[in-house]
Amino acid sequence: MEQKTKGSGFLKVSGILLIIFGVLGIIFGVVGLILNTMALIVGSAPQYMSSIFLLLDSILGLIAGIVGVVNANKPEKSMVCIIWGIIVAAVSVLGSILTAFIDGNSPVFALTAGLVLPILFIVGGVMNKQGQ
Repeated sequence: MEQKTKGSGFLKVSGILLIIFGVLGIIFGVVGLILNTMALIVGSAPQYMSSIFLLLDSILGLIAGIVGVVNANKPEKSMVCIIWGIIVAAVSVLGSILTAFIDGNSPVFALTAGLVLPILFIVGGVMNKQGQ
């Protein structure tokens, strides 16, 4: 049964943004894999691993975004959205930590930027669940 809840707007907007950034991330991840293949041949695996994490994070974000948009008006499916948001947030944190080890930079900005959409997505899922 489809019904509009308070969280459906959060879920739909953050889901659409996850889809957009997921597609862009997949494109950049594939380009990164192609460019970093030479680094792997030379013997530098960390850059290659960073591209793989970007690709994985983007694919999971795309899937979560699609799940969120499809289920935005279905409060009974809100737990699925919350779980997908947690998965995307966890992979984003792991990717930021990995990138910090590779680059030697502080992951504060990347971590913050990578968590904004998953947190909004989770908030939308929680609001949807409360509106059930």
